[in-house]
Amino acid sequence: MYGDKGYGTAALLTLGKYVQTLGAKKLSLHILGHNTRAIHLYQKLNFQITDLVMSKNDKGICMKSIYIILATLTVETLIIWFASYLLGWNFNDTILLGSLLLFGIVYLFRLYIHQTNATFNANIAGWTWEEAGIGPFHFRISPIIIGLILFIVISILVTFITYYRYFFD
Repeated sequence: MYGDKGYGTAALLTLGKYVQTLGAKKLSLHILGHNTRAIHLYQKLNFQITDLVMSKNDKGICMKSIYIILATLTVETLIIWFASYLLGWNFNDTILLGSLLLFGIVYLFRLYIHQTNATFNANIAGWTWEEAGIGPFHFRISPIIIGLILFIVISILVTFITYYRYFFD
């Protein structure tokens, strides 16, 4: 999509200038071993390549994601259980609303961070007349978000099973 248009080179040069203004001595970039164009570009810009990730489908990354999803499910269960205990409600009554509330908090927090960054970048663009990277909000999927969505699905099933006899008997 962006091949041979110079976007990668421009981005790396801008990043290099920014790192120099911060006074940093080292900049780490992760590239995949099969991405020969990126390797060539980094070598052309005098980056020292010390380590390459050789595979996209690394089993360690997959297991790490599974552990994060399971940890998210566990932490969310504990938070909702503690909230139901404090309120004196039944856990089955709070599981659906609690899962939706926690997902909403994460969504709104990410939206707030994006809006704050967009405002800051717009201010920079206004003062310097340079492109500041202002873009639309994209909700990205991560293992934590997958865990939250999975918990919502589980809570819908638990709520449906718990209250099935009230609606369909």
